[in-house]
Amino acid sequence: MIPASEAFSGLSWPIVVFFAAGLLLLAAGLWSLSAWLQRGRSPGMAIPGSLQLLQLGLRNAARRRQRSILSTGLIAAATFVITAVAAGHKDPSVERPEKHSGNGGFTLVAEASRPILHNLNTPEGRKQLNLQPRTPEQSAALAAMQVMAFRVKPGEDASCLNLFQTQAPTILGVPAAMIERGGFKLIGGGDELWRKLDEVSRTLLSVRDPGDDDAPVSRSLGSDRDTVPVLGDMNTLMFGLKKGVGDRLAYPAEEASFKAWLEVVGMFDGSVFQGVLLMSEDHFLKLFPERQGYQYFLIEVPPEHAAAASELLETELSEYGLDVEPVADRLARFLAVQNTYLSTFQTLGGLGLLLGTFGLATVMLRNVWERQVELALLRAVGFLPRQIAALVLTENAWLLLWGLATGAISALVAMTPHLSSTGADVPWRWVLGLLTAVFVAGCAAAWGAVWTALRLPIVATLRGE
Repeated sequence: MIPASEAFSGLSWPIVVFFAAGLLLLAAGLWSLSAWLQRGRSPGMAIPGSLQLLQLGLRNAARRRQRSILSTGLIAAATFVITAVAAGHKDPSVERPEKHSGNGGFTLVAEASRPILHNLNTPEGRKQLNLQPRTPEQSAALAAMQVMAFRVKPGEDASCLNLFQTQAPTILGVPAAMIERGGFKLIGGGDELWRKLDEVSRTLLSVRDPGDDDAPVSRSLGSDRDTVPVLGDMNTLMFGLKKGVGDRLAYPAEEASFKAWLEVVGMFDGSVFQGVLLMSEDHFLKLFPERQGYQYFLIEVPPEHAAAASELLETELSEYGLDVEPVADRLARFLAVQNTYLSTFQTLGGLGLLLGTFGLATVMLRNVWERQVELALLRAVGFLPRQIAALVLTENAWLLLWGLATGAISALVAMTPHLSSTGADVPWRWVLGLLTAVFVAGCAAAWGAVWTALRLPIVATLRGE
């Protein structure tokens, strides 16, 4: 029932709605605990047998209700953040070609060190390139293969694999067939953004001089400086070029036949085009008329024929230095940086949560210290040390479990759109291991507090000495 359209800043409505639902569920879990503790102050029904000790331990959590809620809330919030970060991992290798996804429906991507001048889709072009299959598998792959060829103006790598900000990124000239086909996941629109690449405008603007970051300069842009629309990947634009939709990038004049502003008219979301900018082939030929032939290729072929197609192209077109790889592998390289950051954050967060759990030992020790007379009285009337330990551990274990469960479940609800996607790659073992370690550490801290109280002399404690 939730529309799949964009909400804002590249976030779709399902992402926004489910994340809000996760936060509300987290708040509801803590509110439910508060209500349960408030009700726990009133006399309850008698429970026969050994469960009486369990009931008494749970009701003791209501003794300092605000302190219990605060401790549980901290555990729940930390668990929510860590679980949500861990759930953001993605593995594109398991995704199948889909038109409106990061792979755009393409199975293979290829780059040539020398320009290829002939059409790989026509019999005549394949004949000129001597593209002859040698096995039945290669024949089937060639028959099913469709290639989108892009012209290339080499430049700097603007992807997340480059640590430096680039000024002249690599430019791809998009053929008309690709503009008509569309595809890929675009932020702020659909296939209509592809058609904006055919637009061009000449404007008179007052702008900041791209070479001077200190002061704005009024500049007249007339017929000698056109505004050429381009598309780029969100990670490339926002982090590599520091640009967004509507921003302009001044391409160096010595790199083009005339001065031009490259205006961003749309952004891809997690696409294979990370590190490059795309403009229409017509505009590309005007800016870079010396660039002949094609050097970048997206290949649409059934996955079962991908290996045969790669072997055929790399073997027969070796003189062009053609390198073919699955689109999923290239996306995995780009996502490796993102997944590494996520792994770093979740590891540091997990360590912080674990250390914070030991910090709760201070709160638990204070709880036990305030109740030393009560615990001494229980020992005086016949309660065994193990029973008193079980009483205190039940109270603290219950609060720990509530916080861990509330935070983890809320985070999974918040990340439902990502978890339901094909490429979700959540490290479940790591998450479960961390939550178990936090629970064990919390119980160990509670046991340390109980052990301290049980060492106190009964009579002196009852006298308040």
